[in-house]
Amino acid sequence: NNGGTVTGCIFSGSGSVSGNRYVGGVVGYNSSGTVTGCAFSGTVTGIYVGGVVGGNSGSNGSVEKCHNTGSVNGSVNSVGGVVGENSGSGPVKNCYNTGKVTGSAASSNVGGVVGLNRGSVENCYNTGSVSGDWYVGGVVGRNDGSVKNCYNTGTGTVTGTVDFVGGVVGQNFGGTVENCYNTVKVTGSSDYSYIGGVVGDNSGTVENCYNTGSVSGPNSGTSNYVGGVVGYNDGASVTNCYFLKTADVNKDLRGIGENVGSGDATATA
Repeated sequence: NNGGTVTGCIFSGSGSVSGNRYVGGVVGYNSSGTVTGCAFSGTVTGIYVGGVVGGNSGSNGSVEKCHNTGSVNGSVNSVGGVVGENSGSGPVKNCYNTGKVTGSAASSNVGGVVGLNRGSVENCYNTGSVSGDWYVGGVVGRNDGSVKNCYNTGTGTVTGTVDFVGGVVGQNFGGTVENCYNTVKVTGSSDYSYIGGVVGDNSGTVENCYNTGSVSGPNSGTSNYVGGVVGYNDGASVTNCYFLKTADVNKDLRGIGENVGSGDATATA
């Protein structure tokens, strides 16, 4: 979709869509166009893969009021319940996912709503299970932009097999995570893990967020950074955040698993 408009389109039933790069249940690649009110309920498989849109780019590219209830399976890079990769400045807004999102074959950037975000993700939520290897988040796998007013809840789980696992965002790489929360179980299994109830690894800003789900990592290894809110905070800002005392199940009760540098880091139980 090159600068055009796709509105009210629905892929229903148990059919499947599969391909190589930029695969979406409704639109493969949206370049400076608008995708609004679309839905997908089947199975979609590929690289840079999303339940509704595979890739969203451009200054005006937007995905709004869309949802996925099907299964999203991706490998290598950028797997999202609604959008695989949001690489432009446009928003992914008022969207949700209830389907299972799975990253395999050395997958990275796996998110319940967006796999990789460089723009903005606003007013979105996920209730499906999310699993992958690197950069795994209940809402966004890796965030270089803004994630605001989003949440991850329901009966699903967030599971990462290697590094950077978060209830909302797996890794916040200089971006902003604001007014977000998680209520589901977050688990990492690698001996060198960054696991957080809201954000696994943070080098940006995390503000006004909370977690009520359990957070756990392996008991072995010397670099298991597990926190009720943030697993590892790299000289960045974590403010006005909290977690339940039962959230961090196999480490000392800490809001921040590890805080380095001079950043403001406060997360109370």
